Amino acid sequence: MDLGILLRPVCCTVTVTVALDISAAFDTINHDVLIDRLDSQFGVRDEVSRWLQSYLSDRKQFVKLGQPSDITPCVSGVPQGSTVLGPLLFTAYTSPVGDLISSHGVSYHTFADDTQLLVTLNTSDPAPALERLSRCSTAVRVWFLRNDLQLNAGKSEVTILGTPAQLRSASAVSSIDIAGSTLQVSSQVKSLGVILDSHMRFGSHVRAVVRACNYHTCALRHVRKQLTSEAAQTIACSIIGSRIDYCNSLLFAAPVGVIDKLQRAQNNVARVICQQRKRVNAKPLLKSLHWLPIQERIRYNVALITYKALSTSVPSYLNELLQCQETTRSLRSTDAPRLFVPRTRTEIAKA
Repeated sequence: MDLGILLRPVCCTVTVTVALDISAAFDTINHDVLIDRLDSQFGVRDEVSRWLQSYLSDRKQFVKLGQPSDITPCVSGVPQGSTVLGPLLFTAYTSPVGDLISSHGVSYHTFADDTQLLVTLNTSDPAPALERLSRCSTAVRVWFLRNDLQLNAGKSEVTILGTPAQLRSASAVSSIDIAGSTLQVSSQVKSLGVILDSHMRFGSHVRAVVRACNYHTCALRHVRKQLTSEAAQTIACSIIGSRIDYCNSLLFAAPVGVIDKLQRAQNNVARVICQQRKRVNAKPLLKSLHWLPIQERIRYNVALITYKALSTSVPSYLNELLQCQETTRSLRSTDAPRLFVPRTRTEIAKA
């Protein structure tokens, strides 16, 4: 056997993910540019356009630290606290940047001021992908500057996603140039409140969720005797249950040990609401509260997202991945809405 074949480095690919940071994103949006962009790219005009101009204009602000400062008009920006309209307007304002990113051969995902750049990197020859990513991030920074936004490259985060074997082959890539700043490759990044670790096992994310849940469970335990059962359950669902359910569809193929940590957190909340001791079996308590266990909650959310993507074709990037199963002969199950499951090498990809 040729010794050169044995010594040749293994060629595999990993995914480089860059989470861009934008400084004071919602506060610097140019109103005139926003209205013009809504008109030219989204057809928002006439009465709807005037309504949005009225919403954005005549806003004032002041700072109060002991004695309040003078009131000054807000000549730019959109209200960040508005959970629907603010992110929607910011997304419309920055919509042209998607075409710019795609022109450099880089994939992206964006929601409001959270923008991720993704590129496939060949571990045996990483230079082309890294150069493409560097040029793309520099072009994005220039676009932001021209549109009154500031890309904070120094606070952006970079990680490499892959299997343990793939990450070992990419260990030589320890830093990446992003918009003129050299960023060290991290083991995890945070996007939209979800911590993505390099192995996509979500251990760090679940630990953060469990820590927050335990904190609020402890606070609820102190006041539980002063609350009715309905009030305690409402507080638990709104403060603790919302954290457990947030983006939990990402945990579909997570390791059992990761899911068990969330299950223990849910069990603790159920015991507090039902005023039971810490070692009481939680399954009957969950049933009495009509709460699905964590694994079933994850499956339910995945099924719900799949149904919505199939029935409404939104979001399009998920709908495009769903393919109905085709049969070669007529069966009783032919008309059933079965989906084609592609062959994968890992459990995460299968999900």
